[in-house]
Amino acid sequence: MKVRFKEMWSDVRTYMSNLYNEHGQVFTPASPFAQILQTILHVGRMVLYYVEDSITELNISTASRPSSIYGLASLTGHSAFRGSASRGRIRLLLKEVPANTASGEVLIPNLMQVYSNVTGVSYIVLIPAEQASIPLRNGAFLDVDLVQGSIEYQQGTSDGGALQSYNFSTKGTAFMDEYLVRVFVNGELYQNRSSLLDMGRDEKSCIVRTGMLGGVDVFFGNGDNGAIPPKGASIMIEYLLANGTMGNLSKTIGSNPQNWTIKTEGLMGREEVDLNKYISVVALTDMTLGEAPEDLALTKVIAPHSSRSMVLANKTNYEYFLRRLNMFSIVDVFRGDNTNEDEAIKREINALQKNIDIHKSYLVDAEQSNSVAKIEEEKEELRKMGVRMRGLQQRLFNTQLDDNTIYLFLVPDIKKRLGAYTYFTAPESMFTLSEDEQQSILDLIEESGQRVITIENKILQPRIAKFAINISVRKWEGSSEEAIRDGIMSSLSNYFLEMTRRDRVPQSDIVRLCEDIDGVDSVRVSFVGDPRNNALYSSEDLMTIKDGLDSDGDIVLSRSIETTLGGKIVVRDILPLIKGGFTSSNGFTYTNNAVGDIAKKIYGAVNITFHQGESSSDNKFFRTRSIV
Repeated sequence: MKVRFKEMWSDVRTYMSNLYNEHGQVFTPASPFAQILQTILHVGRMVLYYVEDSITELNISTASRPSSIYGLASLTGHSAFRGSASRGRIRLLLKEVPANTASGEVLIPNLMQVYSNVTGVSYIVLIPAEQASIPLRNGAFLDVDLVQGSIEYQQGTSDGGALQSYNFSTKGTAFMDEYLVRVFVNGELYQNRSSLLDMGRDEKSCIVRTGMLGGVDVFFGNGDNGAIPPKGASIMIEYLLANGTMGNLSKTIGSNPQNWTIKTEGLMGREEVDLNKYISVVALTDMTLGEAPEDLALTKVIAPHSSRSMVLANKTNYEYFLRRLNMFSIVDVFRGDNTNEDEAIKREINALQKNIDIHKSYLVDAEQSNSVAKIEEEKEELRKMGVRMRGLQQRLFNTQLDDNTIYLFLVPDIKKRLGAYTYFTAPESMFTLSEDEQQSILDLIEESGQRVITIENKILQPRIAKFAINISVRKWEGSSEEAIRDGIMSSLSNYFLEMTRRDRVPQSDIVRLCEDIDGVDSVRVSFVGDPRNNALYSSEDLMTIKDGLDSDGDIVLSRSIETTLGGKIVVRDILPLIKGGFTSSNGFTYTNNAVGDIAKKIYGAVNITFHQGESSSDNKFFRTRSIV
């Protein structure tokens, strides 16, 4: 019900007339007292208006202002969707091999801009490196991810206090993409967390949420939960400025090279070139997922359903819970499924159990007939089958991926365990959790009261794959081989201790490490795998993987499992150890020694030679020293 000034004045006028027995001849709207009274009534009316407005805006169902709706939504744990850029995949196809060039490739920079003549907006190429190359030969191509928008930056300065917060907003119709937002403090990346409780002690992390007034709000910790940026530190946010649905494009239209223009120059040797002369852009997929920011009406509907109950109900909840323990270098969580491998083992167990039952009946018959030889024969047969049964049951326990179980792949932080050891001298047991450690972690989850009662938890032990590294170094004249060797071993140790990659270990990573060492001119690297690594992969994997290495010679850290429904699960539970201790497929024995002694034909985990030579395989690697 609206409170009108006219009605309030009428009520007060009637009250005053009744109180002083006055009939409007002395007390009129023009009298001084009436003027004061009108002012008081107006203020009272405004007070009632603001009370009504505050009550309305405190209810997300009746609120109308964006700041009120976003503020109430944030209290439920909901961060409004900021919108997303369209995404797809394109092929950069070499259409012309330039004449009279000494270069053998054209270099494509990361974040290269590509303009669509159809949508009228720009896109950027995403490459997981600073640049990629296309060899200069007919038909050569490079497939890359493409995302609509442009990368922009904003910066602030830390005041050194706890719980700092900053708002970064944009102008115009473009918006910050929901997914591509990163925060750096003094150039160091801070991980994004969902809440203050998800931050570990002095963890370099922050909270990025949709701002109530647009853009994003960035919050930092208080020391106990999240690190405090030091006073004067540079706080920079990197984000993708996108146009939402404007970037969506069908594959049919995008497959026409005439609809694309490359805006960034590439490199051919040391010369900058117009890539449009040599490269055609062809869409491999539709450009999709471009969406506008969340509508206020939608926010009002879905925000009340947001949950921050901290129940261990999904992958994110588990990862945050386990990372706060500050024990692990790698944490991965996934739900199991019924696989063909499990079913095959179960069938083998059932068949073996039937044979055991048959031989038990044979044993009873032998005992009834007092046939001593037959009794001993059946007992021996049952003993062998019992050993085989225990082996199958243990194998099923190690590989089974039940669909009502959450599997936790945990690799301990080796740096906290080393003591006097190095990566290469540490025993293999340091790289995995002991049975007691596993049980303690499971007990901790149980005692937290956060586990869903119908879901079981199981810790998945890493599958150890053994490798060795062969390194051929060309050094600068006058450089010390011993200093270079020590530098390489130190760099390799740090790399594998801090490695969190889960897909592969590329040779290029090791090359980069070695080339950063003083005295190294150039370097070649090759991995050698233990043939026993093949047992870690499926038969389908082994079509492209040998001894744990793919066709490019990189170490593969994932394996695929086929489900009973015909699907495929990719499990990243392989942990590479550069430890030697095996004989390669080419017949070379690699000892457990950290460094091989090439002169004595003793090969270890890391084998370094200082000469120019091919390093494509271990039987060619040492040939220039007449070792093979």
